[in-house]
Amino acid sequence: MRLRAPDQGRRPGGSRSPVQYGPRIAAVIVYLYIGQFLSKKRTAQALAELFGVPLSSGTVAALTARAAGRLGGFLEHAREQIAGSPVAGFDETGFRWAGGCTGCTAPAPARTPC
Repeated sequence: MRLRAPDQGRRPGGSRSPVQYGPRIAAVIVYLYIGQFLSKKRTAQALAELFGVPLSSGTVAALTARAAGRLGGFLEHAREQIAGSPVAGFDETGFRWAGGCTGCTAPAPARTPC
């Protein structure tokens, strides 16, 4: 007996190219790459090992670029909220990149001062 996933063989919604990745697996890819700071190669390896989804590091880059392109007016809205806030908090997280140390600064409006 061979078991099949309920949606096996069906094209995921929002898919356009010959190799299809649906929105949930694309979100996992972007989360692992951007949110967990995995390299493109390690993100691809994780998907292959965890879900049996083989993909290249180029696919990780393409899906991440596509997700970034869908931010629409979010970045401008965030800038306006931070600029208009009487108090803003900034989190600077350091990490290693390309053999050196760097940081990522994430500003956010503070609703109530500490």
